[in-house]
Amino acid sequence: MALSAEHWVIIGGVHSAAFGIFHACFWRLFKWKTSLRSLSTIDRGVMQILNLRLIYVFFVVALGSLLYPQALAGSALGNAVQLALAGFWAGRLVEQFIFFPVRGMLSISLTALFALGAIVHFMAAWTGGHLF
Repeated sequence: MALSAEHWVIIGGVHSAAFGIFHACFWRLFKWKTSLRSLSTIDRGVMQILNLRLIYVFFVVALGSLLYPQALAGSALGNAVQLALAGFWAGRLVEQFIFFPVRGMLSISLTALFALGAIVHFMAAWTGGHLF
């Protein structure tokens, strides 16, 4: 049984919520209270603000996907949003190879999750039928 566009949108919403939670844990996971001290005050602030804004975006995408899957799956605008999200994750996948060595289970797992995000959102657009 093939998944419908709505199902892909919901899966994408769960994926985004999980990344929102993951990013909310960065302060503790990466010991930012001490590890960011080596950065300038401006760079330290930028790093944390960017992460906070990314958490916000992940939760907005998750909420929209979970509350309005029909709208995001059944319209040209919804499919454009899905393609934009697929592009976000495809870009993040490419950046993984540019900025980090992909070795070790954590790095390989994250790389797979970035690819999953691109695939899930692309499939939501593809099965939605309003690609172009």
